[in-house]
Amino acid sequence: MPVVAQNKATTTADLILFNGRVCTGNEQPAFTEAVAIRGNTILQTGTSAEIRKPAGKHTTLVYLKGKLVTAGHQ
Repeated sequence: MPVVAQNKATTTADLILFNGRVCTGNEQPAFTEAVAIRGNTILQTGTSAEIRKPAGKHTTLVYLKGKLVTAGHQ
């Protein structure tokens, strides 16, 4: 069965939340500044500068003003 891989450099995020405190759920680092999301998939977490790179002309950018973001669970 063929597998399709996504390259972070060429994948455009639908939503970018930046300049906040993003809880990663990992031990180290437990928090980052930003997260890039496409559909239901987290593409990347990191600094605001590096996460804004996958933004396209249709990407929604949300300036968090230092607020906390955590994952929602269903």
